[in-house]
Amino acid sequence: MHSNLKLAYKLANEGYNVFWINCQLETNLGYKLQMGSLFLNDTNNCSFTAGTQAKARMEHASLKSFKDFRVKLKNIINDSTKNVDPNNVFVSGISAGAILSVYSVFLDSIEIPKSISYVNCGGDPPVNINTSSLATGGYPMPAIKGIIPMAGGSFYNNIFNNTTHSNNTAVNFMHGTCDEIINQNQNRVSYKFYNSGFIYNSYDANRYPTVYGSKYMYNQLVLNHSKIGFGQVINGGHSIFQTKITSDLGFGGWDVYDLPPLYPIVQPNLNSPINQRDIVFDNISSFMKRVMGETGPAWTNHAYSVFPDIPTEFCLTDDQTLLSPPIITVDTVCGTVVAAVSNPPAWATITWSVSNKLQIVGSNTGTAIAYKGLSAGSGTLTASVDYGNGVVIPVSKNVVIPTTCPSPCNGIFYFNNQNVSTNTSIIHCGNIHSQNITVNSGVSLTLDATGYVLIPNNFEVPVGATLEVNP
Repeated sequence: MHSNLKLAYKLANEGYNVFWINCQLETNLGYKLQMGSLFLNDTNNCSFTAGTQAKARMEHASLKSFKDFRVKLKNIINDSTKNVDPNNVFVSGISAGAILSVYSVFLDSIEIPKSISYVNCGGDPPVNINTSSLATGGYPMPAIKGIIPMAGGSFYNNIFNNTTHSNNTAVNFMHGTCDEIINQNQNRVSYKFYNSGFIYNSYDANRYPTVYGSKYMYNQLVLNHSKIGFGQVINGGHSIFQTKITSDLGFGGWDVYDLPPLYPIVQPNLNSPINQRDIVFDNISSFMKRVMGETGPAWTNHAYSVFPDIPTEFCLTDDQTLLSPPIITVDTVCGTVVAAVSNPPAWATITWSVSNKLQIVGSNTGTAIAYKGLSAGSGTLTASVDYGNGVVIPVSKNVVIPTTCPSPCNGIFYFNNQNVSTNTSIIHCGNIHSQNITVNSGVSLTLDATGYVLIPNNFEVPVGATLEVNP
């Protein structure tokens, strides 16, 4: 009753043509045992690895399974009896499947290493695994409309340097902030050990490969990739559904099933309706529809969070950083000003609120609002960004209301109908309009404007008086 199967049923029930692909990881029994040793926290690193380090085995398995995946995917798409629309192919996966979904778009044939080296446990010369055969077969990859990697990563951090070939593929990362296997930033696999509490980075550095997680990949791509999103599952672990702790590494998931919290472990009912809290699967469905242009507005790059209410009993994290829309673009309030949230998802609803000393002018909804200060001091402006399905992220900005404010720099200062009898200096950071002025003899008048000084008529400056204009 794999969690992928629940997702497959959901999408199939919505009318999609769904293929659940099993990919070959490793067939060599000795290599299997070495891979298994990655998840055993044994002080004697050699005892479970047949005398060798297992560091490269998982990397090798990922490349081996990716070749298997490429061939199977092309065979499915090219088989006319499968009724696949080649213009709307999506790839989604969890954990190892998420790594394959990332590779399907970003890992080119020339980027696959020809060999992998790792060090023997006993200090013998390094052992090399020949991987040149894994760079062939299944290429070129078919066009992919979108990928949904969940709790995944990449063993390579250089595959995102050239994204021109992949820019038309939409990407929707999802990752738990408490993932104990793959850190959403970057770290070794596995980077946490549970034994009456999590111990971070407690495994042998020479024994475990580094993986670059979803948050790392999002930050690499967001600046030059036009269709990318990232959803954090706050307090979520590596599992998609909640399980009882049965081993050093198994603990709370993303709670996408309608199950009792934590205990007892219950298999999901595939025929049951999707729970209202199944935001993860609902997000995948809405992502696919938006990318295909069936519903919602055009795509906007964004980061957001889901499930801020996951139980935290077994979820201590060193990496719980909530991603939010960019900061609100106002610092100082003088008069009535406009505040805006830059680049939010176009489909999100934004509701604004302010602390005391501030007041909203007009509507309190929309990507931008007008507000003003009521008294000097400091205040807080908050935009609550509603992504739907109960996901609301507040984005706050501290603002200052000064005691005195400068003259507005885009306004007009009128200096009219004056008899200037004493030295006078008019300084304005906008424009000055002045007429019907008489400057007395021996008196100076300075008109200093950031913009222009306009003197249309009736301006008398007799001999002995001084007029200085600084436009």
